[in-house]
Amino acid sequence: MLSSKQPEKSQGVHVSETPPESCPTCGAAFVGQFCHSCGEKRIAASDLSLRYYAQTLLADFTHLDSKLFRTIRLLLTRPSALSEAYVTGRRSRYIKPLQVFLLVNLVFFLVFSSNDAFAPRLAFVYDSDTNLWNGLPIKTWVDTYAANKGMSVDAAITQMDIEISNLTKGLLYLFVPFLGLVFWGLFYKQNRLLLCHIIFATHWFAFFILFMMVCGVAILVLIKVHGITLLLMLLAALLPFHLIATRHFYGGSWLSLMIKSILFLACFALAYILYLKLIMFIAYWVI
Repeated sequence: MLSSKQPEKSQGVHVSETPPESCPTCGAAFVGQFCHSCGEKRIAASDLSLRYYAQTLLADFTHLDSKLFRTIRLLLTRPSALSEAYVTGRRSRYIKPLQVFLLVNLVFFLVFSSNDAFAPRLAFVYDSDTNLWNGLPIKTWVDTYAANKGMSVDAAITQMDIEISNLTKGLLYLFVPFLGLVFWGLFYKQNRLLLCHIIFATHWFAFFILFMMVCGVAILVLIKVHGITLLLMLLAALLPFHLIATRHFYGGSWLSLMIKSILFLACFALAYILYLKLIMFIAYWVI
């Protein structure tokens, strides 16, 4: 005879008052409040209370907030300390290097949404004899663009400068691996892993972008120089900061570091020139 007692219907997902003995994510046995295998927290019924949720949100926000300001402060004052902390395993107090670079690049993009101090500026070279990579005069290129779009030359220059600026920001990431390789070549005797140099290059370039945002705009506005002249003035102003950063991260005598710093900045200037040519090459086919 069948029992008259019907199976109870499912009451949905719930959490027992008794904490689970195994991790619901990976299945490993809990030892303490956290899984030793994947780091998952042992959940209890109280974890789904509104009070606990509000406390968690506040803690997460203040934790992220403190990490962010701590990282930016150190990036502005001692960028080499961020690299040293990361490669030695002291990572919990700071944002990861790539996150730092993405954040700085985002700020750079927002601040210079229509005017990039480091993008090729057509307004400066329109009336000159400057040619593109294929020998086409920039003046002819701009005039053709203006005629095709049915706009004035001034409006065309403004529009093209904005589009070129957007290309510049999107390709800034190419500098990081290149600079990492340069640091690796200059300090190869230290037998550091390549990633250590790339981490230092990431923080270095993030600092450089911030430095450029302040000093580069000031030079551009006050002295009204651009291109290679602007870059050389920026690198000259950056040299003391670069020396201190490499001294803290790599060590060595001041004379040796001075020579290596000059070589590094020369490589950076060369990379910048090639970068501008790449930007103009892409812009010619995209715009």
